[in-house]
Amino acid sequence: MLTSVLAVTNSASSAAGMSLVVFIYIAIFVIQIISWWAVFAKANQPRWAAIIPIYNFYIFTKVARRPTQWFILLLVPIVSIIVYLTMCFDIAKAFNKSTGFGVGLVFLPFIFYPVLGFGKSKYNESLTAGNTYGSGNLYGSGNYPQPSPQQYPPQYIPQGPQQYPPQGPPPGPAQYPQQYPPQYPPQGPQQYPPQGPPPGPNGQPPSQ
Repeated sequence: MLTSVLAVTNSASSAAGMSLVVFIYIAIFVIQIISWWAVFAKANQPRWAAIIPIYNFYIFTKVARRPTQWFILLLVPIVSIIVYLTMCFDIAKAFNKSTGFGVGLVFLPFIFYPVLGFGKSKYNESLTAGNTYGSGNLYGSGNYPQPSPQQYPPQYIPQGPQQYPPQGPPPGPAQYPQQYPPQYPPQGPQQYPPQGPPPGPNGQPPSQ
């Protein structure tokens, strides 16, 4: 009797646990559909595509700016996981979000997709297809958005050889009047007054 009661209790607990898991799964699925509805609308894609199985992943590929080959890869087992994770980062980049937001789209999509769809983020329509991270191949290598051409200051029109006014013959060395010392008239031999015989002692003239 006790065994039967325990069995019934275990069955009820298992059924309740299973029902809870199914309810959580359905809730996440509904949140995902509603979020994709808003995300597709921001990306100018048909929002009703969110409720169409398989086709919603095709629109998801277009929002991620990936070529149609990537949608085909989503149908391949194991490879689809890598492709889907890569496109989650592409979606974040297309809405000008960081790489960390892309990680949130991968691990917590039922939180980050509503933020993306109902938040203030806008879809970057200036990006061309495949330029979210690369050219659209699996490894993301290819063309990146090119910067605008560098602006240079206006160039001046080159002029011809500079014209100078005509000049005469080059001047010779500077002419300066030669300076000489003042000229004095030539002098003859120096004249001395005539002298007599030498005076005697005590200044007396000598006796004749």
